[in-house]
Amino acid sequence: MDGSDADAAHETTGIGHDENMPRPEVPDMVRRMAAGISHDFNNILMVIKGYADLLANDPEVTDRTRDHLGIVLSATEQAAQLVSRLMAFSRQQVLDRTVCCLNVIVDSVLERHRELPINHVRLDVELDQSLPPLYGDPELIAEAISCIVINAFEAMPTGGTIRVRTALKQAPSPVDGQTGGAFLNVSIRDDGKGIAPAVLDRIFDPYFTTRRTGRGTGLGLAAANGIVLQHRGWIEVESESGRGSIFNIWLPTGESEELRMKTDERNK
Repeated sequence: MDGSDADAAHETTGIGHDENMPRPEVPDMVRRMAAGISHDFNNILMVIKGYADLLANDPEVTDRTRDHLGIVLSATEQAAQLVSRLMAFSRQQVLDRTVCCLNVIVDSVLERHRELPINHVRLDVELDQSLPPLYGDPELIAEAISCIVINAFEAMPTGGTIRVRTALKQAPSPVDGQTGGAFLNVSIRDDGKGIAPAVLDRIFDPYFTTRRTGRGTGLGLAAANGIVLQHRGWIEVESESGRGSIFNIWLPTGESEELRMKTDERNK
């Protein structure tokens, strides 16, 4: 997703609250359409996967046919991931909320990515061990963080360092509906080429990319943004051409979310 602009100054963009660079909101109609298509497509995938599984376990099926069915099942898994990201973008995911630890989520994501076959990329990780709990869906939050980490890897094809930090910080500019105060923060910084100011405010648009086609689904950052917004958080991006990018994920603490939900329940 990184671009370059030799004359670019330092730029920052956020979702829904950047006064200097307002970003148009995705119309509700588009999100509803994405959610509807995802639901219908998922139902079709379930049928394809179900019958492929049955055939693959049929003792009368030849080894060659079983190999072909394995390819079909692999393709359905990739399609299911695409459906999941469309649902995340549309903010229609069913959240399985629980009290969880942000550091555990981050560490599990990084453990998977340490095995990626990407040369000369180093992970520099510092996790604040005094963080309060998070109240959210750990699998979806992990997916959002993973999408941004993958973006950081891809921003450095010749190598570099990805710096990951967690902390409890005062949010500089909370989104609408938030009252400020302390938020959980995940910072992911890469040494890539940076993002050109002309496209910085579009990086969370679905299928927008400055990279050559054929790499990824084009929904990674859009899905990450949708997941974080659905958790009443937001993502800020700082980028300077030639000096990399910093993605800051802001999430409310578990205590603040439980208080908000109790207040909403009393007001019903």
